[in-house]
Amino acid sequence: MKLKSLFTVPLILLLSACVVLPETAKEQDYAQTCEMSTRKLQLTIVKDDVGVCHSIHSKEELLACLTVGGVISSASLIISGSIVVVGNTIHWLEYQTTCSESDSESEQELSRQINTP
Repeated sequence: MKLKSLFTVPLILLLSACVVLPETAKEQDYAQTCEMSTRKLQLTIVKDDVGVCHSIHSKEELLACLTVGGVISSASLIISGSIVVVGNTIHWLEYQTTCSESDSESEQELSRQINTP
C-alpha cells in the first residue's frame, strides 16, 4: 500500500499543477487557399505557478489540496477538450462546404482551359 501511495502522490502533484486551455493553432492548413471564418484549435498545457499546496500542515490539508488540484486539472481538460472538438468540427464542416466548392470550380476551370483548342 505504501508503494502505491509513493507513486500516486507525486503523480497527482504533477497533474494538479497543470491547466489545459484551448488556443488557435499556429498553422492554419487552408488559410491561404480558402477564406474561412473559423480557425483550427489545439490544446495547450499551462503550468500553474501559483502553488496552492505550499503551506500544508496536516494530512487533511494535503488531501484537500490534491483533490482540488485534481478536480481543476480534470475539469479544465474536459471543458477545453470539448471546446476544441466542437470548434474543430465546425472548422472542418466549413472547410467541406467552402473550400470543396472552390476546389471543384477551379478544377472545372482548369478542365475547360485544357479542352479549349
